Amino acid sequence: MDDQTIFSSSGNAPMSNRSSATFTGNNYDLMAGIGLVLGVTVLASCFTLNLAYYCLPLIAVVLGVIALTNANRATDPARTRTYAWIAIGTGGLILLLIILGIVLYLAVFGLALADPNAFN
Repeated sequence: MDDQTIFSSSGNAPMSNRSSATFTGNNYDLMAGIGLVLGVTVLASCFTLNLAYYCLPLIAVVLGVIALTNANRATDPARTRTYAWIAIGTGGLILLLIILGIVLYLAVFGLALADPNAFN
């Protein structure tokens, strides 16, 4: 074997140069992780009177960009890039819809204020 081969701590089996995965586990571990994320999201929405939901698309876009820039270091770079683009696309779409809703609300409210008979 050449000098660049990395061996495991036992010294018997060679290890790859790729770093280990951040999360390893079975389906139950994954379900617990998803439950944790959902629980924290619901708790944040309760404490902020549902205003935390408006931050979720922005968080999806930011995390998607971070994942896309670091996809080279992922266990499966192609899957990471796909998931990152999905996060950026869906988060961006929802963010645009929220902004459009706010603009439409302000436009309708502005038109109502401009009409002198609107509140009579």
